[in-house]
Amino acid sequence: MITEADKICADGNKELEAIGNPTSIGEVPYFAKRSVPIVESTVDKIEALEAPEEGKADFDTFVETNRDAIALVKPLGDADPASDGPAIEEAITEADAVGTKGEEAAKAYGFKECGKEGGI
Repeated sequence: MITEADKICADGNKELEAIGNPTSIGEVPYFAKRSVPIVESTVDKIEALEAPEEGKADFDTFVETNRDAIALVKPLGDADPASDGPAIEEAITEADAVGTKGEEAAKAYGFKECGKEGGI
């Protein structure tokens, strides 16, 4: 199951790499609109694998934190960097914190590709 999930994450991470990370607040809406569907699809596929009971709490935390990050980033696709700059920065900070928790859960579960910094 871990090998299969890591392959799914590797595929999603490659798609994210092709988009690139935003380097300014102005690039955040573009990034959000393109990255959220990739992360949603990847997390859906991983969740469908149904983790065994051993370590399930870490698996569930990994999935939940990705869903939380999606909820934070998705609205940024419609944000106006000129007027929403502080709100964008706050959402990014919150999403980063959630992502760190997800990365820790992924490592604890035994994932190698899932939970990589800057990826799914």
